[in-house]
Amino acid sequence: MTRFNNIAIVFILLILLGTSSAGQSPVRFWATSAEEQAPQLVRHMAIYVDWKVTFTIENTSSNDVIVYGMDKGDGTIDPVLYLLRFNKKTSSWDYPNSSNAPTPWKKESSIMKHEKILKRGESLTFSRAFSRVSNCGRRVIFTAQIGAPRSKKTHEIRSEEYVVPCSDQKPE
Repeated sequence: MTRFNNIAIVFILLILLGTSSAGQSPVRFWATSAEEQAPQLVRHMAIYVDWKVTFTIENTSSNDVIVYGMDKGDGTIDPVLYLLRFNKKTSSWDYPNSSNAPTPWKKESSIMKHEKILKRGESLTFSRAFSRVSNCGRRVIFTAQIGAPRSKKTHEIRSEEYVVPCSDQKPE
């Protein structure tokens, strides 16, 4: 492919996803609620979680957007690919793997490639639980993968940053 063809494909994808020249995302991805929950043991992590945070991915574009994720078996998907943690030493967000990078989409498991089409204004929600003791003050970002109908190209989106409150703090 020529350089011109590559540029044209990227431009068409941006139009299909409804992004502007300023690089705005066609979706909004943020924490929409947080609440205390009864402590539950997470055995494989040996911690109790007591804080439930609900995140939302909303299609803010004028076009359909595909959100990819794992089939939960109830007609919904879990869109989270990665939980990124802030590295204070490097002032950057770290992926939870040795390469500190996302797995290339072509190599990603088919388990994570179930589709949910969001029409304009539609949204998808999911929740995660944290420990306000073990995760106190932890800065986190979740990632998900989106695409446009009739396009094989996808790209990673990131949630807004969320800071886990400590057990002695009142949430905002």
